[in-house]
Amino acid sequence: VDKELSSLTISGHMRESAGNEYQGLALNGIYITVAATQDTVEHDSNDNNYDQNADYENIVFVSKPSELEEAINTAQSGDIISLTQDVDMSEETFELSKAVTLDLGGKTLTGTVNVTGSDMAMIRNGTIVSNKSESANSAVCVKTNAFATLESVNIEANSDSKAYAVAVYGNCFIKNSTVKSNTYGFACYWSSKVTVENTNVTAGGHAISTAAAFSNPDMMITIKGGTYASSGSEWDSCAVYWAGHGTLKVEDGTFTGGSNGAGIYQKNGTVHISGGSFSAKDGAKLGAESKDSTEISFNVTGGTFTGTRAGLYYKTTANGSNCKQFDITITGGTFAGEGEYKNAPKVELDQSVIKPGVKITGSNLSEQ
Repeated sequence: VDKELSSLTISGHMRESAGNEYQGLALNGIYITVAATQDTVEHDSNDNNYDQNADYENIVFVSKPSELEEAINTAQSGDIISLTQDVDMSEETFELSKAVTLDLGGKTLTGTVNVTGSDMAMIRNGTIVSNKSESANSAVCVKTNAFATLESVNIEANSDSKAYAVAVYGNCFIKNSTVKSNTYGFACYWSSKVTVENTNVTAGGHAISTAAAFSNPDMMITIKGGTYASSGSEWDSCAVYWAGHGTLKVEDGTFTGGSNGAGIYQKNGTVHISGGSFSAKDGAKLGAESKDSTEISFNVTGGTFTGTRAGLYYKTTANGSNCKQFDITITGGTFAGEGEYKNAPKVELDQSVIKPGVKITGSNLSEQ
């Protein structure tokens, strides 16, 4: 590199024979990365040495599977691994165990990525596709105690088995991304800490899913905008299936369940909803219907809940006799169902199970 070069001009032009066929089109997929430090002629308020220890980012460009494997295996903390071509590692599962950035460069990586490091790893700017058929597989998996940021990423799981596009056991922040799955979209486990912001999730089953047997009370999931939709037709086609024992906070978003699902179906844990739109057969369904339902706390201060049956449906059965807490507090929001449930909840209670404590003070919903 010529260290005396003071400026650099990058130019391009269309071929001379080009006609009008290119009018209105865009040139995409060009990325320019600049690593720079201040010249010694520049001073801050003290001297000209304020940037003497600045580090350049180490960027490794890869275009094929062998190069990607080597880059991941030899990466140091802070490195950027950048794809320049689509890379197909269909049968491979590889790990990001360090604080590195996997920049997909607008390309497609076919394979499975596991984030395993306790330092923050980032995946950005492109597509990850998993075609693996094993049950409980995922395109991206953030392991226990690991940290990951996913930004501007398209994540697809094309398996017809019960696979997830994204599975989180650790800590994950996902922003401005899309998640697609033929079965389940986004799954959270154990003590995971997850923030989902302006992300669109579509799935054949639950768009966001948890499980009672694989969750701890300190699980914390926060949703800030985006869309979450299930295209299924069975009960397991909810926009949010909250069976975990942790806490869910919803600030905004559009949640659309399948024809026999719910916008949100809660079986355990604590749910706080301050905004968003929930719709399906039931806008919100709360149920102590199985032995693994032990506590339900549902708190609404805003949002809309619309169902072809009811805006709110809560239910207990004899199988839910292990439920010792069932609290519903509604101080805002609007609820709408069809027929007799237009402004009233649908309620089915087995008297052998704790009766919900329902408090409604500030919404259009009236107690039945």
